[in-house]
Amino acid sequence: MNLSSSNQGQGTAANAEVSSPPALREAIGGGEAAGSAVKFTARDQTEDELRWETILAEVQVDSALDGILVVDSHGEKILQNQRHRELWKIPAHIAENYTEQLKFFMKQTKHPDEFLKKVSCLYTHPDEVVRDEVELVDGTILDRYSSPVRDKAGKYYGRVWIVRDITERRKQEAQLRQSQKLSEFDLTPKKL
Repeated sequence: MNLSSSNQGQGTAANAEVSSPPALREAIGGGEAAGSAVKFTARDQTEDELRWETILAEVQVDSALDGILVVDSHGEKILQNQRHRELWKIPAHIAENYTEQLKFFMKQTKHPDEFLKKVSCLYTHPDEVVRDEVELVDGTILDRYSSPVRDKAGKYYGRVWIVRDITERRKQEAQLRQSQKLSEFDLTPKKL
């Protein structure tokens, strides 16, 4: 990237000349001039960098194997990846309504009162960090982790919820325990 900036007098935005890739030049109508450059202001460059950082963050969240939900300090949904919706089996008609999702979550859990109590406690105690398991009525077991979202200065922005399906792992652990119990008994035939 070729960056050169020049100040435009009294506090106005600096211009930066950026060598643009051929696809961008063609998209803005400059494809025929192979050496042409696009002029961006410093503000445009900052906005472009912010868009890029946002895209990177979204890709990380959307490609995560875990379900991720982020809510703001008022309990409003900010971000939710597809995996979170899949793990909770959230119907499409409530995918954007977090209040309806909470009601749905309660119906999905084996212990809805316990679920509501824990969620309420975390919203009223924003510094709490928790890791526990949530059993769903269909037999799914979710490993749930939640912590506050804070900036480097400590300002509270909300809460992140991360869930992972551990159903198969729990089944394997139960099978292992069962086989260990059976091996404790000597099942070989005894001579009389």
